[in-house]
Amino acid sequence: MTTLGPTADHGNLSAPPQSGAAHASASDRCRVTGTARVGKRTKDLAKRLVAGEIAVIDHKDLDRVAGESLAATGVVAVVNASEFISGRYPNTGPARLDEAGILLIDAVGSAVMDTLVDGTEVTIADGSVLVDGEVAAVARCSTARGSPSAWRGAGCDR
Repeated sequence: MTTLGPTADHGNLSAPPQSGAAHASASDRCRVTGTARVGKRTKDLAKRLVAGEIAVIDHKDLDRVAGESLAATGVVAVVNASEFISGRYPNTGPARLDEAGILLIDAVGSAVMDTLVDGTEVTIADGSVLVDGEVAAVARCSTARGSPSAWRGAGCDR
């Protein structure tokens, strides 16, 4: 398995990079940089997150409570290995994140949970999750009220 980010041999997890902030220029609305926090259980991850970080989850059909708990942390983006909305049933978690102005990255695949190392600084740009300039996951940017036409309007046509 290939992992991207700090490891025991190539970085210091005890002193992760400082959390980044969203970049919001007109041509760059879907670009954020921050420390990735990876967690298989969203409710447990939410307890570890701080403002400016990027949550990496695997939570199909994100529910309202999970969305609110993530939004309350002040993360700049949420990368989801699964679909935020599969269509199986109505769920409002993604809407809570969107209302908070959090960038949503959808359905990047379960490999991201093993590929990204907790504490790694990542950048989300041009529909990709990048670590040290290398593509760690291909993303679908779903900001601006969650509709495909809104993604394009925000410069996120992935």
